[in-house]
Formats: sequence, structure tokens, C-alpha cells
Amino acid sequence: MNKEIIKVHDLTKKYLINLQKNGIRQRIENLFWPQTKELTAVNSISFSIDEGESVGFIGQNGAGKTTTIKMLTGTLYPTSGYCRVSGFNPADQSNDFKKSIAVVMGNRSQIFPDLTPRDYLKLLKVIYEVNDTVFENTCSKVARML
Repeated sequence: MNKEIIKVHDLTKKYLINLQKNGIRQRIENLFWPQTKELTAVNSISFSIDEGESVGFIGQNGAGKTTTIKMLTGTLYPTSGYCRVSGFNPADQSNDFKKSIAVVMGNRSQIFPDLTPRDYLKLLKVIYEVNDTVFENTCSKVARML
């Protein structure tokens, strides 16, 4: 039997957005009597992914893909529904959960350009609590391969 790695049930994310008006009078009115509109970014989705499965998460711009991923990583809290990732509730933001995932969104670089490659690896070593001996052995092995 396959182990369920990701479980999503009726996951929903709604935002309350302010409706902006043009003109100074309307903007002043908006300060005292704001008009808002509810925007549903993710609407009651459910799915599961088993260990070892490869999936693609595709859809049109504005379909809620990024919002869903952010809820799965604990960056955003769902309005309703729930999700479990590797047995964790992402919204709890536990350190064990954060250490167990990695996400790269869009075209933002995850590398700090001011660091040397070795310094960057040392940073990752601290973040992921890698043993000194394992770190040095792995760095030496990779250096020889390169």
C-alpha cells in the first residue's frame, strides 16, 4: 500500500480586497466607508499524492496554483479545509516540517550572489543541520567530480 504524502481536502483561500475609487472625494469616503469584495483564489479543492508519484500542477494564470502551493508550504493559511504534507499540518510551521520540504517559486534565485559557493554550502549545512564530517566528505567528493 502506498503512503499518502500530500492530502488536501476542501482547501479554500479567500481574500477580502478593497475596491479603490478614483478622485480625492471617493478616496476620502473609502477611508471611512471602505467597500470590499471577496475574491476566491482557491475554491474547495481536494486531492492526494502518494509517495513516489510524480505530478504536474498546471492551469491558467490566476487559477490558484501558487496560492495552493503556498498553503501546502505553510506560507499562507487556508480560509477553510485542510491539508497534510508528510504527516504535518503546514499551518503549524513546525521546524521539523520546514526542514522536510523545499520549494522554488517562479524565477526568483535561491542563491545569494555575494556568497562564495563554499560559503553558500556552509549556510545550507547550518540550515539543514548537516554533520561536520558528512559535510566535509561530501564537499570533497563533489570537488573531485567537478
